Amino acid sequence: MLDRRAQREPVSTITGQREFRGLVFEVDPAVLTPRPETELLVDETLRLAAGWNGSVRRIVDAGTGSGCIAVALATELPAARMVATDISAAALAVARRNAVRHRVRDRIAWVRTSWLDGVAGAPDVIVANPPYVRDGDLASLPPEVRGFEPRLALAGGPDGLDAIRTLLRAAAERLPVGGHLVMEVGAGQMGTVRAAAGRHPRLAVTRIRRDLQHIERAIVIQRVPAAGRR
Repeated sequence: MLDRRAQREPVSTITGQREFRGLVFEVDPAVLTPRPETELLVDETLRLAAGWNGSVRRIVDAGTGSGCIAVALATELPAARMVATDISAAALAVARRNAVRHRVRDRIAWVRTSWLDGVAGAPDVIVANPPYVRDGDLASLPPEVRGFEPRLALAGGPDGLDAIRTLLRAAAERLPVGGHLVMEVGAGQMGTVRAAAGRHPRLAVTRIRRDLQHIERAIVIQRVPAAGRR
């Protein structure tokens, strides 16, 4: 293990596991290692669910990776109809194994697709931790990240916002009025993301959360009637 750490391999890849919201998840180089700041997405989705009064809602974890978000939500919202998507077959395999480990596999529908492309119907919540690193910044990432995590889960295009813009469009087009997009963004991106959301007349930013380093990290966006935007 010491030799592998000397080569800057992260502990999570060496051990093959990482904790997320008190649950242990399998990880490998096919998936992004779960990070503490991503727990904000689960927190915010649970906050929304507290207002559902027990009604059944449909949640799509778009770009599920290790499945940490979908599995964590499935363990806490047994009545929810969970859908987890990923374009990577290898990532979906890891996510399914994690769902089996935590006994929620049968409560999650698995779809190999890009974001929501292959998902039928309207979700009540879209939750996503999209890639948001600018392509030009990939080479400067720590070796533990750039050498052992999938580029697919990191590279967000020239300005880091390619996937974020895709998800904003999906939220405007696919969510019902009152539905929500809960999304993680990169450090320093929140102002740009808010502005991008503001260009959609049917979207309104309702909440922003900071992580433990006081970085604006999670954004909650609601689908509203065009006349009801804020």
